Amino acid sequence: MEIQQLRYFLEAAKDCNITKAAKRLHIAQPALSQSIKRLEEELGTELFTRSGRHIFLNDAGKLMVKEITPLLSSLDGLPAKIAEAAGVMNRTVKVSVMSASRLVTDIIIVYKELHPEVNFLFRQEQTGASDDSDWDVRISTGISGKLAEGEAAALDEEIFLAVPKIWDHIENGSDSVNLYDFGQSPFINFSGAVPFSRLCEEFCHMAGISPEIIFKSDNPASVRDLIGAGLGVAFWPAYSWGKLTSDKVRLLHISEPVCRRTIILSKSRSVMPGSPQDDFYRFILEYAAVISSLGRYE
Repeated sequence: MEIQQLRYFLEAAKDCNITKAAKRLHIAQPALSQSIKRLEEELGTELFTRSGRHIFLNDAGKLMVKEITPLLSSLDGLPAKIAEAAGVMNRTVKVSVMSASRLVTDIIIVYKELHPEVNFLFRQEQTGASDDSDWDVRISTGISGKLAEGEAAALDEEIFLAVPKIWDHIENGSDSVNLYDFGQSPFINFSGAVPFSRLCEEFCHMAGISPEIIFKSDNPASVRDLIGAGLGVAFWPAYSWGKLTSDKVRLLHISEPVCRRTIILSKSRSVMPGSPQDDFYRFILEYAAVISSLGRYE
């Protein structure tokens, strides 16, 4: 059955008048009659009872009208639904987050206030998404100065060493330390699959130490509280985790080796210039630039 056949049948069934139906459809009367005949042959039953020049819907015809009316109505509304869905997807930014999820979340909230029509699909990743169709904007991290093709440095930040204030073997007046001196200290780290964790391991390798990891977490607040309890030390980014709100933790500058990282921003090749996805990408760069100029992020 063809959709056109079903539409022709419904039009003829309105008033059971082939001549009037053909005029409404702007086709010749014989063409409409042939279309209905082919439909009946395909169904294996007549849909109209014919009496001279008049036709009447039989039981099969009435059932046909009942069944196909909502189907064709649904098909008629389909283009509008597809257009609406396409519009929603065009206004949806797919964000793949491998690092600095707190910072990215705050940026999305601010952007959403400015652009309420834009939607977000926020997905935290442990490894890079290889298929550009999976994301529009991706945030990752790496050692400062190391960027691959297509990557932009959104934010360059120092990595401090967070230590418990109750440790009396660290001089209170000292705000700069050599990471090597903490080689025997217990460390608290992020879960191994998180890029920041691998970055911290690289810093330790640069310092020539292999510290004991006593606890792993994927929550900065948990890391902060464990440090405050005196259980160990941890690396702490200057900006992207927000202000360190604890009177039990000290942040120390690492003089050697240089411990910095870059929050890396990537844009999918499928993102069109001027699109909401492209605008959000540029907004992140501008937002990060403000943070850098202020020298803090709270």
